[in-house]
Amino acid sequence: MTTRPAAYTVRVDQHLNAALKRWAAEAAETLGVSRVSTQDLTTALYTQLLTDPALSEAVVDRIADTRIA
Repeated sequence: MTTRPAAYTVRVDQHLNAALKRWAAEAAETLGVSRVSTQDLTTALYTQLLTDPALSEAVVDRIADTRIA
């Protein structure tokens, strides 16, 4: 059985989007590549989130903070 990748659509504030684009450009320069895609970024983040308990806890805390506000 062949598995197909899941697809997500995420809407973010324009300021966050601009900051992510700047981050990706800086990461690409650091890596010596022409581009770091949103796919590269989200895959790395999801993998790190699922393997780093401290990051996972920090994300849960951030979600709780934003839902309370």
